[in-house]
Amino acid sequence: MIIGTVSGWLIAQYIMNFYYHKIIGLNIIRFFKELSNRILLTIIFVLAISYFINYLPGKGWLNFISKSLIYSLIYGFGVFLFGFIEF
Repeated sequence: MIIGTVSGWLIAQYIMNFYYHKIIGLNIIRFFKELSNRILLTIIFVLAISYFINYLPGKGWLNFISKSLIYSLIYGFGVFLFGFIEF
């Protein structure tokens, strides 16, 4: 099931990138170069914070929801701070 899902997603991504590049005229290679530099910094930031979230004590659904909320807020802040460009 995973192989089918991933292969279908990769085919769709390849087709859409071809469409963006050839039909619309976007510079996809430049897009991925600019994206990878900023997202890598965000991923490192979020992984570092996530490491410390694991050490928050507690069990149960409320603890899970609170950790998920903290992670989501930190990820959103990280993407906003490091991932976005001025344009």
